[in-house]
Amino acid sequence: MAKPQICIFCASRPGSSPSYTTAVETLAELLPPQHYRLLYGGGNRGLMGAIASRFSLLGGEVHGVIPRALIKREVKLPGEADIRDSHDNEKGDQDNKKETTLTAAPNGVDLDGEDLDQKRMREETIGCVTVVESMHERKEYFVENGDAFIALPGGLGTLDELVEVITWRQLAIHSKPIIILNLDGFYDNLLRLVDVFVETGFVDEETRGIVIEAKTPEEVVERLGEFFKVEKAARELWN
Repeated sequence: MAKPQICIFCASRPGSSPSYTTAVETLAELLPPQHYRLLYGGGNRGLMGAIASRFSLLGGEVHGVIPRALIKREVKLPGEADIRDSHDNEKGDQDNKKETTLTAAPNGVDLDGEDLDQKRMREETIGCVTVVESMHERKEYFVENGDAFIALPGGLGTLDELVEVITWRQLAIHSKPIIILNLDGFYDNLLRLVDVFVETGFVDEETRGIVIEAKTPEEVVERLGEFFKVEKAARELWN
């Protein structure tokens, strides 16, 4: 049987605290590559790049899935500045432009005439990366091919992916475990919102148990191990 593929939802940004990167790198180190494979968003920036690169360096099998439109945003070339939101300060925008022009001409090719997106995919991606045409295709691939889902701290994209797999689990489209790393209370408000859904009668009580909370990387790995141990025992019982 193939090793379970653990799907990671996380940000292409590092977040405001170094503790986020430290936690995801610790998680990568705790996931034994002889037991698990890693499925992620395909970029090399932020927490996404941190966990994929660390797991790969430790000998793990890594598979990324990225929409074509996000290649520039989520796969960074050497010397490029991180992509910033439009509301960042003027100095930051000037620094970004200065650093980027060292690598790229305005028409999206490098100084040797090579398409930069092709260069990103050839030289800077981590593991095997599949390019899809939409966000929906990426999420569909995750649900179909992931054997478990782990949500790390992230932004709206991470939340979108997490809520979709929770909804699909509620609808019995899949029965895979969903674990959130609630680092320093990052997901406290989301968990409270689920409680509100239950308390106000919009969600059944059993739905509350769909999300498995873990407060440390160690606890994430422990919860994963518990699930796959039970699954293995059930499979052996009926085989």
